Amino acid sequence: MIKVLLFLLFLIVFYQDLKMRAVHWVLFPLVFGISIFYSLDEFQLYNLGANVLFLILLLGSLTIYLSLRNGTLVNITKGFFSWGDILFLVAIIPLFNFTSFMLFFTVGTLLTVIVHLLARLIDKQNETIPFAGYMALFTGLYLLFQPLFDPFIYLFA
Repeated sequence: MIKVLLFLLFLIVFYQDLKMRAVHWVLFPLVFGISIFYSLDEFQLYNLGANVLFLILLLGSLTIYLSLRNGTLVNITKGFFSWGDILFLVAIIPLFNFTSFMLFFTVGTLLTVIVHLLARLIDKQNETIPFAGYMALFTGLYLLFQPLFDPFIYLFA
C-alpha cells in the first residue's frame, strides 16, 4: 500500500512539473516522510547522511563550475536548478543506500536529458527541463521494478 501511495505521489510530481514547471511544496515533505516509512526496515542514518553529502557536493561543484565559467558567483537556483528539483532529490534520499543513490542520480540525470531531448522533438516550446518530474517518474519505475534493478546495482556495491 505504501509503495502505491509513493507511486501516486511521484505521478503527481511528474504531472505538475511537466505541465506547470512547478511542484506544490507540500508534496516534498509527504514524499520524504513516506519514503522513510517505506524504507524503515533498511533505514540507516549513515546512508541518509552520505546521500545528503553527495547531493551537497554535486550542487556545490555545479555552483563552482558555473561561477568559474561566468566569472562571477552564480546562484544555481536561478535559471539552472530549481528548488523543486533539489527538494525532490532530498525527499527521495531515504529510499536509497549510498551506492544506489549515486547510481540512481547519475542514470536518472542521463535519462532525463535523453527523454527531454526526445520530448523537444514533439514540443519545441518548453526549453526548461522538468528535472523533478522526470526523476519522480524514474523513481516510481525504480520502485515498481526494483527486483529487476537490484542485481545490477549490487555489481557496483
